[in-house]
Amino acid sequence: MKFYDRRTELDILQRNWEKSKSQSLFTVLVGRRRIGKTSLLMQTEKRHNMLYLYVSKDNEHVLVEKFQKSAESVLGFHIYGKLDTFAQFFEQMMIYGKDHHLCP
Repeated sequence: MKFYDRRTELDILQRNWEKSKSQSLFTVLVGRRRIGKTSLLMQTEKRHNMLYLYVSKDNEHVLVEKFQKSAESVLGFHIYGKLDTFAQFFEQMMIYGKDHHLCP
């Protein structure tokens, strides 16, 4: 698939990256199927340290387990113990983000 005409969106993600250097910031990208959301994020990933969390139709517990594994493999961030909720996972990510600059 060809990637084009996304300068505005890339600029928004770049501005969020710059803002996130001085304050906590969480960016969520949503949209209709097959419009290039993942491609947009993969372009951003080439320039910044980014944790991409794909939200499938699995239940919360399974997704949190997958997110934990992704955080460890991509960022080297090991979360000790087993988390059960999104709130617990994102709380740990926010704590980690205090000392590590992550892409929005």
